Amino acid sequence: MSLHLLLISRQQVGYACFSRIKPVIAPQPEPDTKLLSWLIECPEQALEFSRIGPIEIAHGGEWARRRHLDSFRWPLLGGSVIHGRAVGLRLGVPWPGEGPGLEPPAMRALTEWECSNAERCFLGWKQELLPTECWIHKRFLWSLPFPLLDQFQKADEAGKLAIRLQVMAEREAAQAIWMPKIQAEVAANQARQPVGTWRW
Repeated sequence: MSLHLLLISRQQVGYACFSRIKPVIAPQPEPDTKLLSWLIECPEQALEFSRIGPIEIAHGGEWARRRHLDSFRWPLLGGSVIHGRAVGLRLGVPWPGEGPGLEPPAMRALTEWECSNAERCFLGWKQELLPTECWIHKRFLWSLPFPLLDQFQKADEAGKLAIRLQVMAEREAAQAIWMPKIQAEVAANQARQPVGTWRW
């Protein structure tokens, strides 16, 4: 039986951002705070632990919230938001098969079943992360032809504003030309076949 830790981080591909949940082999059966702070990339004294779903999550807490974007959103029990990297493990839970007389470890890695169960639970219930860009801006970029998009991405802020204003002016001019024709065509169609007089 191999022991695992569940690594949680924010992944961004293009404009899409999502929680990356990856099980890895635990370097030691009972991790300490020094190992967790190295995995999470935060000071050891800033570590916090939260119970999320079937396991506990070690994360940077308030320290990470001030420095990193959200990496995991849990909707149940009032909702929880993790910022920066996090590690899934167990706190104060005995190893499977141990007798009741033994003192459970303060922290321990996940068994294969605990890891797969937590991963399946997180993938099924996690919420979407906050995007880093406005969807209106994304739609504007998607509507640009490739040469203009390439020019827009290489320009500075003043150049991007100039391109945006030019494109919006061209679209407003085209709308002013075509909208009366469209409205006239719609009115002619309604006059030929009023609403409620359809024949089958």
